[in-house]
Amino acid sequence: MYDKLSDKFLFQYFMLHSKRKDNIYSKNPFYITNEEYRQFVDTSIVLNGLVLRIINNINSTFSDFIEYIPDFKYKEQILNLKRPFQKVFWVRYDGFLKKDGGIFYSEFNYDKPCAEREILITGDMKVYNNINAEFRDYLKQALKCAIERQPKKEMYRVALLADPCHYEEELLTFLLKSELELDNVKFIRVGPKNLCVEDDEVIAFKKKIDVILRLFPTEYSCEINDFNKILHAFDMGRVDIINDPRVIIGQCKNLYTYLWKLVENKDSRLSKEEINTILKTLPYTKSFDKLYKEYILRHKDEIVIKPVYGRYSVDVFIGNMYSQDEWIEVYEYVKNCNKPFIIQDFCEIRNSDTFYSPDGNFLFPVKAFANIGCFLIEGKFSGAAIRWSDGYLTEDENTFITPIGVKSDVIQIKAIDVKNRKNLWNKVTERAMFEADFTGRYAMNNEYISLDYVELRRQKYEELVYATEKLSQILDKTQNIVLDNIEYFADILGIRELKGIAKDRFTNEFVFLARMDWAIDFAGNLKLLEINSETPAGLVESMFLDKIIIEELNISKESSNEDLKEKIIRQFKKIVEDYKAIHIIKIIGILSSTYYEDWYTANAIYKIVKDLPYEFVIGSIYDCKVSENGKLSLFGKELDAVYRYYPLDFFKKENIGHLMDALKNTLSINPVHTIVSQSKAFFAVMYEFLKQGLYDEEEKKAILKYIPRTSVEVGELNTFDYIIKPVLSREGIGVKFACELKELPEENYIFQERVEILNLEQNVYSNMGKKRDSVYPIIGTYITGKEFAGIYTRLGKLVTGNTCMYAPTFIE
Repeated sequence: MYDKLSDKFLFQYFMLHSKRKDNIYSKNPFYITNEEYRQFVDTSIVLNGLVLRIINNINSTFSDFIEYIPDFKYKEQILNLKRPFQKVFWVRYDGFLKKDGGIFYSEFNYDKPCAEREILITGDMKVYNNINAEFRDYLKQALKCAIERQPKKEMYRVALLADPCHYEEELLTFLLKSELELDNVKFIRVGPKNLCVEDDEVIAFKKKIDVILRLFPTEYSCEINDFNKILHAFDMGRVDIINDPRVIIGQCKNLYTYLWKLVENKDSRLSKEEINTILKTLPYTKSFDKLYKEYILRHKDEIVIKPVYGRYSVDVFIGNMYSQDEWIEVYEYVKNCNKPFIIQDFCEIRNSDTFYSPDGNFLFPVKAFANIGCFLIEGKFSGAAIRWSDGYLTEDENTFITPIGVKSDVIQIKAIDVKNRKNLWNKVTERAMFEADFTGRYAMNNEYISLDYVELRRQKYEELVYATEKLSQILDKTQNIVLDNIEYFADILGIRELKGIAKDRFTNEFVFLARMDWAIDFAGNLKLLEINSETPAGLVESMFLDKIIIEELNISKESSNEDLKEKIIRQFKKIVEDYKAIHIIKIIGILSSTYYEDWYTANAIYKIVKDLPYEFVIGSIYDCKVSENGKLSLFGKELDAVYRYYPLDFFKKENIGHLMDALKNTLSINPVHTIVSQSKAFFAVMYEFLKQGLYDEEEKKAILKYIPRTSVEVGELNTFDYIIKPVLSREGIGVKFACELKELPEENYIFQERVEILNLEQNVYSNMGKKRDSVYPIIGTYITGKEFAGIYTRLGKLVTGNTCMYAPTFIE
């Protein structure tokens, strides 16, 4: 029906038209953890219960709070209303994720909380565990409850009160009228001058009003006609007001000051749960006073100054956004202002990764701050409006809105809890050096070995094993078809110069040892990003460091790598037996480049197979020569077979093609034909074979479920949300997002649907200290032949490069 997403929002949701209409809303969701979601739910309910208790007892138990509420017209009349206080129709808590973990609320919005449109819009979007999916139902049910409290009659009139000068709120009345439609309710949109009171009845346009649903600030109620009479009618039960004007008690930001006073005094009016919730989620607050001048000026970067009745971030001053001279001007302005302010501790907000999608087109990775407005309707957590901004303040000029969901918890990072973490890390890495010859303690200046471990749900682990083995069978089948027709596929795969040697198959085994790199998306789905068929890294970590970490941390969980060594040996022996049919195998070389990471893996393979009944020679491939018999030789010894931890395409790239030619006589344990499945264009070939019906129904389902759509033609993807990869790249080199491209590459690249990779929060340690950061787990599953053999997990940036961390993986 609508050509653009923004058109739907304009006409179906009464969105305010603006020049930014195409880039205010993004379909790309933001996800929080289940733990963070529970924190928002539990703490907001606890705090709301406390606030309602204060409102209900403002003239008795909590009467000492009245002095904290600034004066405004009708204050005394409102605080002395006799009518029983009903459930609060709706309230919004402005929540944030703390930089170092946890959550906090910057303020409460009890009076006239906005952002209902944002929640309704995002609640209709397709999002895993969508927090807002039931918001519409909560809203309708709350209105039904409000109507049921009225004297029984056939038709009820509800006045939607908003200031016509505030277009966003005025348009919101149109939306509410549309969304809350009931057979026995008639909505009337009114402004502050359209109401009057006759014989204790509230009238609008000559019609009696039963309920006033207001989007109008209580402290400005002096602008509403006959408001004192409206309050009287309300007190007599002749009209209902949503929200009850007494919610100004909860709206007053000095409530934070009061609550902290109670906490500091260990006041018995607060329960232990309420005290703990205040300590964890409310920034320390006190009333502004010029006596605090020295403190305010000296602690600029640690405080925020905001008005007690402020809205829309007006007159909110965050110290670290100002120079010292500017801050002095701020102080003078606040001191001389005719409205009251509070001083609040500054809490650092987590600067989160998200994707900004203007009208569903290109996705732009950005860093932004999320304001998570948590809605409670009649005391129940009902949804959240997430508004993003490039700074600490949420401002209309640059904010954008995304859906929000709760990410799957099939994979988690379990943080260790030890007093001397650094000493333990040193011990682990020292053992790695002496027992495994591993000196890669750091990746750049970050600690490479993580003591925190990754835990997989058992069901997801079992699916991972199944998917690895099922796709291995499909990949093997596909590779054989390609090898039988290598002349047609060599150019697509980027192996034109290697097709001659690739077609030589001296074993029918799919691979000796390979690694499939899996991502998990926010819904917990497994997605295979690529396969490293030739030179899979991580063996030292998976076999030796796993064991060291288990022993030093006393971990009792099941490791995924217990059988890795045995399976590697078994597959090694199987391929050597195949090669014995070609010629005698006595001397086997284990070769790598001189790059330190390559040497780790080559050395690990040597440690695994060195007790087999062969003579092994280990060294650099650059030291090899070609013997008179056309075989590779190393240190004067002619090699019958080699395990080469060296990519086949590098022989041409590094001008040692004469050594590659010798692989016809010195057989490669990791078969040369694996260069076919090593190419990232291999997945594109598979999707072409899908069209041609070369797979059975079960194979087709597995490919569509686990492999992102991949093509050599960008138009085939039918999306703007893709990445490009060079067909033979490694370690994330050359991988780019669609939005980063100035022009499309002409050849030797593939286009692949972007996977929304689930991110986790972890403490990242470096020689500069500790910081909390988002990391993206990539689970590498080893296969020997076509059998699952183990796991190597890396935690890194969105595109995994060579500065990632290694984390051992265990099963729940």
